[in-house]
Amino acid sequence: MHNKEYDKKYNREYARRNPENPEHKRIRNLKLRYGISVEEYNGMFSRQEGKCAICGKKSTESLCVDHDHKTGKIRGLLCRRCNVLLALVEDGEKLSAMQKYLLPWRSE
Repeated sequence: MHNKEYDKKYNREYARRNPENPEHKRIRNLKLRYGISVEEYNGMFSRQEGKCAICGKKSTESLCVDHDHKTGKIRGLLCRRCNVLLALVEDGEKLSAMQKYLLPWRSE
């Protein structure tokens, strides 16, 4: 049986001494976090023409994989800004309340 604190410290130290190639890390994260390959990500990116699925802007960074946190199902690729905003208002009731709040202030 291992000590969790020791394991964490060992893993941090190992990562510091053995920096991972960023592309290998990206490939591993796509597979581990979302269960998709780089080819699948690139296919989604192409279908979206390199644009965020919400705001439609091209991102200078790679797009974030948006997924349902309950089911794990991938919904699309988002820019970092839209991904963060969606995470904050993913609850439909919050989003409706925000729309209702902003409605009187909307400029024509």
